[in-house]
Amino acid sequence: MSLRPKRLKSRSPVKPRVLRGGHRILASTVDNMDDSRAANRAFRHDVLPIISPSGIRAAYPSTHLTSRASSADLPSAHPSGSAIELSETPGEQESENSPPITTKRDTQWKKWTQSVMPPLILQFLHLQRTTHNFTRVAEPLSFNCTCGGKDSKHLEILCLHFATLRKLNIYVCSCCPAPTQLLDRGLFPCAPTFPTLAVDLKLLEFARIQFLTMIPNVLGWCEAVELFLRSMLFKLTTKDTLRQRFSNALRWYYTLLDGTTAYMLRILDTVSEELQVKSPSPHSRQNAALPPSSPVASQSRPSSPTSATSSPVLLSSSLDSPPPSRASTLSSCTPTASTSPSSESVLLEPDPKPPIPPSGSRVTSPEPPVPEPQHAASQSHSRPSLYLRRRCPICFGGNLCHDSQATADFIVSIDACFTQKRTKYPQCPTHRDGHRAHHDTCFLPEEDVSAMEVKVAAARAASTRKPQSPAAEDSDDVEHGMGVPTSVLNDCNDSFIAADEKRKKASTQHFSDTGLMALICRHDRLIFVVNMTHPGKRQHYALALLRALFSHLPPDMTVGLLYDIGCQLKRSMLKYGFLEDVFGRITFAVSVFHAYGHQWACQVVYHPRKCCGFGLSDGEGCERLWSALRKLIPTLRVSGYHQHLFVLDTQVEHLTDKSTESLGSWLQRRWHSNKDPGYLRKQWAAQVKAQTAPAPRQSKNKGVKAVQDILILDGSISTESALVNQLHKDLVAERGDTYDTAQLLQDAEG
Repeated sequence: MSLRPKRLKSRSPVKPRVLRGGHRILASTVDNMDDSRAANRAFRHDVLPIISPSGIRAAYPSTHLTSRASSADLPSAHPSGSAIELSETPGEQESENSPPITTKRDTQWKKWTQSVMPPLILQFLHLQRTTHNFTRVAEPLSFNCTCGGKDSKHLEILCLHFATLRKLNIYVCSCCPAPTQLLDRGLFPCAPTFPTLAVDLKLLEFARIQFLTMIPNVLGWCEAVELFLRSMLFKLTTKDTLRQRFSNALRWYYTLLDGTTAYMLRILDTVSEELQVKSPSPHSRQNAALPPSSPVASQSRPSSPTSATSSPVLLSSSLDSPPPSRASTLSSCTPTASTSPSSESVLLEPDPKPPIPPSGSRVTSPEPPVPEPQHAASQSHSRPSLYLRRRCPICFGGNLCHDSQATADFIVSIDACFTQKRTKYPQCPTHRDGHRAHHDTCFLPEEDVSAMEVKVAAARAASTRKPQSPAAEDSDDVEHGMGVPTSVLNDCNDSFIAADEKRKKASTQHFSDTGLMALICRHDRLIFVVNMTHPGKRQHYALALLRALFSHLPPDMTVGLLYDIGCQLKRSMLKYGFLEDVFGRITFAVSVFHAYGHQWACQVVYHPRKCCGFGLSDGEGCERLWSALRKLIPTLRVSGYHQHLFVLDTQVEHLTDKSTESLGSWLQRRWHSNKDPGYLRKQWAAQVKAQTAPAPRQSKNKGVKAVQDILILDGSISTESALVNQLHKDLVAERGDTYDTAQLLQDAEG
C-alpha cells in the first residue's frame, strides 16, 4: 500500500470538484492543491468563504473559489442584470513569489505618499468648491490622455454607495491614474494603482463622523453595510473583502483630509505671519480689559516673576540673559521638531525622497536620547507660537505680552490617566504597525521624553551621593521656596498614591503603553500629551510637558500650573534643579478636587481658591477630557502604536472643534457674578479668621455644663408649649380681649 497522499483528479475541464460546505473548486485550478490534506487545510484556515450567497466571486492566492448558488438565493439587483463580481486584479493577487507583507506595505505606503496623494490634494479642494462639497458631482465626459496610452489598462471597479453597488469600467494609464479618475466621480479608491473597490466620498465622510461620536468599529460597520445591501438585493460572497478594502480606503481618506487641512493651515499661517510683520507692535495687556477669572490689578503681585507664597525663587541667573534661539522659526503650521513627530503632512510639498518607515515597522532597540530642546521663541517673538494660538485662541491668541501685574499669563493643568492602555504584542513586544501620524499631532516625540527621563535620573543620582547631616534630616523647618514645613510636605507625599513613583498602576508585562499624561489650558483644551510607558506616574513626564510648553512661549511670559501633587513637583524641582531656566516663571497650585487631601497648611498656600490669580480655574479639565475619551478604551486597547496615537489625535481634534463652538457661552458663564467682590472678600477674611483661631481650652466641667444647658432648654420648651396651649383655649373660649390673645399666640408660636 502506498503511503503517498491521494491526489485529486480533474474529471473535466469544466466540471468542478465539490467540497463539504457547498463550495466547489474549479478543475483548472485543482492542480494547485496537491492532495485532500491541502484542501482540508485550506478549509480549516478559512481560505474558503463562510457566507456564500450568489453574486460576487472572490479570487485567492493559490486557488480560485466560487460559491454554489442555491435556490434560496436572491436575484442580482445590478441595473444590467448581471451578477456583480468582486475579485482582485492580477497586480494585487499574492503568489508564491510575492514580496513579504511588510515589504508590500512599505511599497504601498510609498505609492500613496509620493505618487497618489500630492495631486489629489489640490484636486480635492477644487472639487469641494465646484461641487458644493460633493453634493453635485457630475459624471466626467472624458479624460485627455497625454501619454499616448502608455501602460494603458482596463479596470473593472466595484463602486460602493449609500444604497447601491455599481460596476465601473475605466481605462487607466500613466497620465490618467485610477485615483484621479475616481475622485472626479466622487469616489475614493482602496488601492493606489489598480483598485478593485471604490467608495463614495459621502459614505466615507459619514463613517468618519460616525466614528467620532461613537466607538470606532470598522468590522461592525462593514457588517451592517453588508446586511443593508443584502436587504436591497445586493450580495457579497467573500469573507472580509469589504472590511479590508473599506478599511484601506477610509485610512487613506483620513490622510487626504489631513493633507488638505494642513495645506490650508500653512497658507493661512503664512499670511498671518506676513500681516503680523507689517502690523505695529502689540499693545500691553494692561490697557485692555482683563479676561474672565483674571486677577484684579489692586491685588496683583509685584512685577517680579516670583512670589512670596506659591511662586518659587530663582535658582540661577539664567533668566537674566536671553535663552538661545531655535534654528527653526515659528512660521510653521505644525509644532516644532521638539514637540511634534514627523507626519504625513510632507505630502503638501512632496520631497523626492520622503521618509519611508523601516521594513516591518519594527523597533529593535531604543534610539539614543537627543539633547533637550531649546526655546522655540526668542526675544524677537513677543507672542506664543502658531501651534499654541491654534490650540486655544482665547489663551494664546491676540496681541499678548507679559503682564507684570498678573500672577501668571497663562493657566494650565496636568494630570495622568491609566485607562488608555495598549496591549503588548506577545510574539514581538517591539512590533509596531505602519507609520501613521496626524498633521497637527499633540503628542510629544519619544526622543524628548527619553531625554528628559535621562536628565531626571542623572540629577537624582548626583543628589543621592551627597550625604546629609542627621540634624538636617530631623529638623522640621520651612523648606526654601516652599512656604510650608517639611513635615507637612512629607504628609502630603504619604497621603497621595500619585506621589509614589514606584506604585504600579499598569503592568508593563502586558501593556506597551500604560497611559496618557496631558497638559491642558484653563478652557479644557488639550495643548500637549505624552504617551506613558512606565507603570507609575513619573515626574519626567510632567517635566517634558512643561519643557514643551515653554518652548512655544516668549522668554518673559509666566505660567500658573495646577497639578494634583503640585507641591511635590515643586519640591523636586527645587531639590534637584529641574528646569532651572523656566522655574521662576511657574506659579504652582493644586487641583481643586485633590486639594482637600493635602494638609491644611499646604492648602493655605497651594489651593487655587486661596491663591490670588487662579480665579475659577479648578485644574480638573483633564478629568473631563478622560471622560470624553473613555469610549475609545476597548478599541485602542488592541490597536497598533501609530493607530493608537492617530485615533486619539482625531478625537482630540473633534473635541477641540466642539469646544470652539461653546467658548462664547463659557466666557459668559464666568463673566457674570452674582455676588459683589467686596462681599466675597469679607466672607473669605471671616473664614480665614475663624479657621486660624486657636483651639478652645479643655475643661473637665464642660460636659456637665453642656448637659445642664440642655436640661434648661428642655424646661423652657415645656413652658412655652404650655403657654401656647393655654392661649389656644382662651381664644376658643373667648376669654379676655380676643385681639390681645391672638397677638400673644402669634408671638409665642413665632
